Amino acid sequence: LAQPAFAPFDAGESDPGRDVRAPDEVDDYIRRACGSAYHPCGTCRMGAEDNPDAVVDPQGQVYGIEGLRVIDASIVPSLISSNMNLPTMMIGEKLSDAVLGRPPLPPLDAAYNNAAERQVRD
Repeated sequence: LAQPAFAPFDAGESDPGRDVRAPDEVDDYIRRACGSAYHPCGTCRMGAEDNPDAVVDPQGQVYGIEGLRVIDASIVPSLISSNMNLPTMMIGEKLSDAVLGRPPLPPLDAAYNNAAERQVRD
């Protein structure tokens, strides 16, 4: 918005403000105002029973507590690089089948977009 063509639309920088320019000022602003727009995950992380950080097994069953499951985004072991909505829906679908004793769906051999493979081929 610093270009002349945008001048009519520039209401000014809201955060951290035009007066914050030096690296130490930017660092200070980040420390005061930083937050996350990501959905939390990993608080009841899934993993092997011998993993000290794992709380649930691959079926969402809590280690050491019979009959208790966790079936939400908190079982995702670490933050992913996308929105958590779709993975959370998948967890609910897959683990609800486990609760009902249904077998897992067979793998689907579907085409997907893989930029790394495409670069190798091209």
